[in-house]
Amino acid sequence: MKDRSLSVSKYLLVAFSIIGLFAMTYLALSFGASIIPQNSCSIASTVIDCGKVVTSQYSELFLGIGNYYLGIVFFAVLLVLSSIMVISPDKRRLNDSFTYVVLVFAAFGAILSVYLIYLELFVLDAICLLCTLGHIAIFSILIISLLLIYERRKDL
Repeated sequence: MKDRSLSVSKYLLVAFSIIGLFAMTYLALSFGASIIPQNSCSIASTVIDCGKVVTSQYSELFLGIGNYYLGIVFFAVLLVLSSIMVISPDKRRLNDSFTYVVLVFAAFGAILSVYLIYLELFVLDAICLLCTLGHIAIFSILIISLLLIYERRKDL
């Protein structure tokens, strides 16, 4: 049963990586490439407004690159790592190493997410639903990777 829960956890890492990748790709296609209408993720509300968040001065925190582009890279790396963990379950040392790498990535992403959530709630007074989906994915990946490490340590 324990092996099954570890396997499910790894599939959940893949699933949340895909969810985060989808959200960031949607934002990039909408606000970066203008392929999808920009108002498609905003609700007739003064609070839920992706456009206000994604076009704010805080939407490019590193080197003038849109946060959603960085999110695409971030979630793509997590997707590759978690996919390798799923397809090579018998390689324990590889899985353990990748779990720690995923944990470090997720911790960094969670810290950045807390800052971005603060900006949305208290500075911009607007919430981006797709950004929130990305935040949920990051925190979920962090929790799952912590649980995977905890389960592995119990085995030692």
